[in-house]
Amino acid sequence: MAARSITVSGIILKRSNTGETDRIVTLLTREQGKIAAVAKGVRKLNSSKGAVLEPGNFVKAFCIQTNSLPLLTQAALISETGSARESLAKMRQLHQFLEIIDQLFVEEEMPEDLFADILAVREEIVSASGNVIRIRRHFEQILAQLGFHDPGTRIDSVLDKVSELTERPIKSYEYLVVKPHKTYYNTDTEFEKTQK
Repeated sequence: MAARSITVSGIILKRSNTGETDRIVTLLTREQGKIAAVAKGVRKLNSSKGAVLEPGNFVKAFCIQTNSLPLLTQAALISETGSARESLAKMRQLHQFLEIIDQLFVEEEMPEDLFADILAVREEIVSASGNVIRIRRHFEQILAQLGFHDPGTRIDSVLDKVSELTERPIKSYEYLVVKPHKTYYNTDTEFEKTQK
């Protein structure tokens, strides 16, 4: 029986070393939801796939189905996360995003609009002008599409919500908490000073 091959496009969520030169790579894909695949020889110095399979990268991957995990034989970079690696804050955001997505999703088909929201969060994080408020709104939309959130209400902490849903704490840096805005009031004395 011939091996079945699949081509997927997805975000690298995480990776772990196995054997002497291999890695198990977890991707969230448009076509199959979350999958894990073995990238053979990727830790060799001359491997062309090593830099492509970095967490956060958006890639197109060619896999061959086996009796256990699929083999990831080729990968092409669609969009990298280079700019997000230039600051500690962006790195924290990226790793938190990847951990949240990893906890929320399982292997199943991915609705196109849901995957578009996930890509939008990733783009906000890796872009120089990324905005935490927009990121939080996209996460609220993702949770609403998954049936975990009423779209009319605001989530104070995405981290707390995901931890509650998955019954596992998020280990990444907390940056998606809604912080109360400080309101400054002029006292009568200050007001009088501005009038003089």
